[in-house]
Amino acid sequence: MGALSRSVLILEDDLDLAQQWADYLAAFGYRCDLAFNRREAELLCEERAYDAVIVDMFFRDENGRLSGDGGLTFITHLRLPSLAGTPRWGERVPIITVTGSDGIVDALGHARNAGADRTFRKPFNPAVLVDALSTLVGAKAPNPGDL
Repeated sequence: MGALSRSVLILEDDLDLAQQWADYLAAFGYRCDLAFNRREAELLCEERAYDAVIVDMFFRDENGRLSGDGGLTFITHLRLPSLAGTPRWGERVPIITVTGSDGIVDALGHARNAGADRTFRKPFNPAVLVDALSTLVGAKAPNPGDL
């Protein structure tokens, strides 16, 4: 069994949840970098290209304030690199968006309109991330029992 060696950026302000996802994905051969606000994610994107990105739609900004447009702004940052100065790989990177919001705003609908490839409402089984990533990055994830 060969390792996937796929890199994933996780933008999620819930530190425990982000680490849980990263640990779970690591068992399937994914290397994860964690960003806890949009600025951290943008800096990581300047340093390296990712095979996929997981973005929470609502998270805290650099000053700890809840950002209602953070995820949507970051998706736009990736999808329109000529406007945002992001490396060109952002135009085509698979994006998975997640949200715990079930409020008035259709956050996941907005995410799909902005270019997200998959959307999930929290809470969910992290196995859905593995399934989505294996489909989006074109590799079959190994069975964790084979690791």
